[in-house]
Amino acid sequence: MRVSLKLLVTTLLVISMITHPHLVNADEKGIHKKDIENLDNNKELLMEGDTDSKENSKSPSSEELEDKFNHKYYRKEEFEDEKNNENELVEQKNSDDLDQDISKSLEVKIEEQEIKPFRSTSNEPKTANEWLEYAASQPDSSSRLKAYIEGHKLYPNDSRFIEGINKSARSLLNWASEKHQEGDYETAIDRYNLILSAPALDSKIKRETEIKLKYAEEGKDIPTANSLYNRAQNKPYSSDRLSIFIEGYVLYPNDSRFIEGINKSARSLLNWASEKHQEGDYETAIDRYNLILSAPALDSKIKQEAEYNLNYAKQGKRTVELYYKYAISQQHSSDRLTLFIEGHSIYGGAKLIKEGINKSARSLLDWASEKHKEGDYETAIDRYNLILSAPALDSKIKQETESKHKSALHSLAHNQPYSSDRLSKFIEGYKLYPNDSRFIEGINKSARSLLNWASEKHQEGDYETAIDRYNLILSAPALDSKIKQETESKHKSALHSLAHNQPYSSDRLSKFIEGYKLYPNDSRFIEGINKSARSLLNWASEKHQEGDYETAIDRYNLILSAPALDSKIKRETEIKLKYAEEGKDIPTANSLYNRAQNKPYSSDRLSIFIEGYVLYPNDSRFIEGINKSARSLLNWASEKHQEGDYETAIDRYNLILSAPALDSKIKQETEIKLKYAERREKIPSAEKIYEEANNHPHSSERLRLFVEGYILYPEDKRFLKGIEESAQSLLNWAMEQHRQRKFETAIERYNRILNAPGVPESIRNQALKNLELAKKGEIPFSRTIITYTDYNISFEEALRIQMTRSPKTTTPRGYVHKDYIKNGRVNISSGHLNVRSSASMTGNIIGKLEKGQKVTILGQKGDWLDVSYSAPGLFHDASEAAVAEYLDPNNNDIFQHLVLTESVGVSAKQLNKVLAGRGILSGMGQAFIDGGRKYSVNEVYLISHAILETGNGTSQLAKGVEVGKNRDGHLVLVTSSNRSSLTNIRTTYNMFGVGAHDGNAVKAGATYAYEQGWFTPEDAIIGGSKFIAQRYIHNSYKQNTLYKMRWNPANPGYPQYATDIGWAVKQVPNIKNLYEQLTDPVMHFDIPRYK
Repeated sequence: MRVSLKLLVTTLLVISMITHPHLVNADEKGIHKKDIENLDNNKELLMEGDTDSKENSKSPSSEELEDKFNHKYYRKEEFEDEKNNENELVEQKNSDDLDQDISKSLEVKIEEQEIKPFRSTSNEPKTANEWLEYAASQPDSSSRLKAYIEGHKLYPNDSRFIEGINKSARSLLNWASEKHQEGDYETAIDRYNLILSAPALDSKIKRETEIKLKYAEEGKDIPTANSLYNRAQNKPYSSDRLSIFIEGYVLYPNDSRFIEGINKSARSLLNWASEKHQEGDYETAIDRYNLILSAPALDSKIKQEAEYNLNYAKQGKRTVELYYKYAISQQHSSDRLTLFIEGHSIYGGAKLIKEGINKSARSLLDWASEKHKEGDYETAIDRYNLILSAPALDSKIKQETESKHKSALHSLAHNQPYSSDRLSKFIEGYKLYPNDSRFIEGINKSARSLLNWASEKHQEGDYETAIDRYNLILSAPALDSKIKQETESKHKSALHSLAHNQPYSSDRLSKFIEGYKLYPNDSRFIEGINKSARSLLNWASEKHQEGDYETAIDRYNLILSAPALDSKIKRETEIKLKYAEEGKDIPTANSLYNRAQNKPYSSDRLSIFIEGYVLYPNDSRFIEGINKSARSLLNWASEKHQEGDYETAIDRYNLILSAPALDSKIKQETEIKLKYAERREKIPSAEKIYEEANNHPHSSERLRLFVEGYILYPEDKRFLKGIEESAQSLLNWAMEQHRQRKFETAIERYNRILNAPGVPESIRNQALKNLELAKKGEIPFSRTIITYTDYNISFEEALRIQMTRSPKTTTPRGYVHKDYIKNGRVNISSGHLNVRSSASMTGNIIGKLEKGQKVTILGQKGDWLDVSYSAPGLFHDASEAAVAEYLDPNNNDIFQHLVLTESVGVSAKQLNKVLAGRGILSGMGQAFIDGGRKYSVNEVYLISHAILETGNGTSQLAKGVEVGKNRDGHLVLVTSSNRSSLTNIRTTYNMFGVGAHDGNAVKAGATYAYEQGWFTPEDAIIGGSKFIAQRYIHNSYKQNTLYKMRWNPANPGYPQYATDIGWAVKQVPNIKNLYEQLTDPVMHFDIPRYK
């Protein structure tokens, strides 16, 4: 079928207007500009279709034509030519037939509403595929781009939309560029802006579009490659050249001149920007670096260098290389070193910075050394200080500088004309080099000289000068103890004399306060404070009565600022200050007394009587008034208390307790009632207090409650009896604590007894005597204590359980039938004679005897003999009789029952006698006492352990093993070959073999000691005491004796520290031997009793 071009164009236009009515414009032509563009595209498509038909010698069908139509939308540049060719297709049928066919086709398309490639607005695409189909079906690149953009918004992760955006954008850019060159800037700008609105736009398309948009907006054509190149070449500044070369490359990427131009101008600009960077003009440098990095086709080296520089410039830093050039260019070595030190804080351990530090340090050291030789010590010291402050300093330079620094400091100090200046300089040197004996010697020589001079000033009465020099001497480190002691004594004396000689009491008080702050334990300053405060108070009181309230207030405040102020002076001053601040005179005694007497309420009377007593303490009327009004107020407050008005009661109780000269009974009663009121509890009845006291399990609390009852209800005789009984009980308990060397606890309980009213004199006397002994750390009574602990298990049951735990013995023993023993030898004809664990055939076989073997008969049970015999091997199964012998707590040495959680109660001097000649353990008595006290372990038990584990203090672990850290941070033993590569080397000690596992005991034990921080023998003893306490004694089963460790009567069979039935008894000799070397040790034996 052949049709005229004109008819086809018209047909397509009609279809477009029907399916896209929004495109119809209301202008005179009746066709929107977009339709013209679409028309041109359709026309070009039909022309290409015509060519295809000629080559195939047949006309395309409508489907083929539509496929061809859609296929052409994917070609980038063909659809935007918009050429207005008017060629006609070759007609093979008459036009009437063709018009009729097209009309029919048009009607079908309209009726089906399936016209392609358009869609109606009421049937918009929904899925990604529908959107892609829709976009591809658009008749021009502008519409396609918009459709792809819309699709991308809905499906941003579908790469097909991104591909469609960029293909249609490229096609539209080419078309817009032609419009641009034809002078149609408006159309070009419109399409450029459309392209730039697209998301996911390829950077090259974007950049090219932005450049062309700029020209279009300026009303300029797109420049040619030559014009751009020439314009770039003629620019005097590399930044301008680079910008134009970038533009040229973007527009003409295949023109190598622009690539070459980009890299030449970028290199030139990078050099210039680096100079700005070095000068510290970071903003300009950053701007140029960014320009360089924006360039396409940039040489990788230039890019890498620009990125490197930019990173530093953004941080406000020079690069290491630029910083080095900047620092090394300084004229003076001190300035260079200062900059390199600063650079190290910026760039860390950069090689160039380290190199700069050491070069400038070496130069400065040479210069400072010259100054040193010339005797200009201060300049030399200043430069040495600068050098030594440098990080990453070469060890040789550091060593040389320190040596010269010490020498210069010493020379400077030594050459000072005055001893005070010499001392100050030697102190400075010592603080830097505390191990240099020259500074210690210099400190003490100059201190002695200055002390002599200051003492003369002291004697002359120039206390202020003397005090100033004494202060300087006392500030000195490494001061000889004799000089320090002498100086402190003279310092105190000078301070006291200076204060005492002040003509005015206010000045005396101020000076005594200064002295007290330095020497709070010197009673002279406390006495001086209170004497001068009393004197000043009297003077201020006179000023007060004269009406000079301002002066009085000032002095009152000075008095109240004094530490260690007597409470009476303080209270009197506070009262007088109150009157002065109110502008009132101090009232007379009579006026106060009368005012108090006239008050209707006891609280008001009490307050005024208190005030009267403070101001006139010798007027007995106020003491009497205080106690009468206090008793009256206490009765009233007690009523309020019982009514539940606790707040009122508390307030009045506190007022009563604030009263001076208060009767002790009133005070005690008030304190008790205040306690109840603060707990929001009513005052309990006598019956309730008595019942609670009588039923309380602890004697200290019973005593408190009986005392409370006695004070509240003094007529109730039950409380006095209760006080006596509970005081005696508490005394007995305190004495027990005393015996255990728990002195603080004992002292506190003795004081409770002594402070309680109603305690019989005999009990008080015993408590007082014991108190004095406890304060001196002495024990007044027998040091051997035997106690018994009952267990809820019979001996037979305990034995039965122990026989199930495979007990062992080193002495073979068991039962054999009497018929097989004759004259102490085994009498059998052949084979072996079985030895059994019990006297029966059902007993376990625990051994075998040979014919004629000798046995020792220990006893007989029925027809069975209890015998001992010889057998190979160390341990053997134990018989019931053997186990019973050791299990019986009444057998064997009593030391197996020694309580190992209590102190032996002797001095370190005694323990040191025991430890004498035992290697590293010699002289460590105090350490064992400290460890024992801290972890509640008997010192002798600890010593016994240590002697065993250290081989009498001679083991390698005990004498000290060096341990250090390798490069991986792991702990290793120090050897001659690895010492130089290790850090944090310390000598470790381990007195109990803690952590020393078999196989490599020294390494394991030393490493454990390092981790625990046992770097002295004392540390190892005290720290190891914790291990011994936790492992052997303070477990949940309270196995605090050797017997309990082996047999554990609280839970027979578990845990037990050995299977050897003789284990506990075998431990005794070592401990007992040590005890026998002590004088009057405490020995507490706790013996189990089976039911």
